Amino acid sequence: MRRPVVTPTPYPRSLDAGERLIVRVEGAVRVTNPGAGGRPVPDAPPGAVVARFAGSAPFAWPREPTVWTAPGPGRLVFGLNVRSAHEPRGSARVIVTPLTDAVRRSHPAPAIAMERSGGSLTVRYRDRSGFGLDRRSLALHLETSRGTRYRLAAWAAPGERRTVLPLPPPVPLPPGVHEIRAEITDRLGNVTRSGPLLFATR
Repeated sequence: MRRPVVTPTPYPRSLDAGERLIVRVEGAVRVTNPGAGGRPVPDAPPGAVVARFAGSAPFAWPREPTVWTAPGPGRLVFGLNVRSAHEPRGSARVIVTPLTDAVRRSHPAPAIAMERSGGSLTVRYRDRSGFGLDRRSLALHLETSRGTRYRLAAWAAPGERRTVLPLPPPVPLPPGVHEIRAEITDRLGNVTRSGPLLFATR
């Protein structure tokens, strides 16, 4: 017997601009007739979770846990990328939680460490929350031998799990021993800073 298509489900209240949510999708919907046309989002697979916001066109929703920020005020509505002709089976549950400070702190912060290798500094990092890292947030905190402090963006393109940075950093350095620490933020907003690493210039 053909299972009916799930009615689109709205988040229970209107969102303010900039309001952040964490969203997980549990379960899955499969289709027995994937060749049927007319999917709400043609670029997304049949059975995938899709959404609308503030009357927008439907858009694909990520399968992995996601942090989503409302681009303006409005209602967020979830649905499935199917029509009845796809003959959907199964179910998908969308779990939405407002991203408060308490919720953010309940998730483990990222792991980050540094090591010196010849003339380079290798920074390794790992997400522990399940929502991913903001690799663009990678920053280096430098204190020179004379006590001058810098906060530097990574001076090499951040990799997925590590970044190799040539030494010395691209700032004027006096002779002596300098201290550097690395910092990264996950998509929930949790920040981790590494322990110090020392390097010298002449």
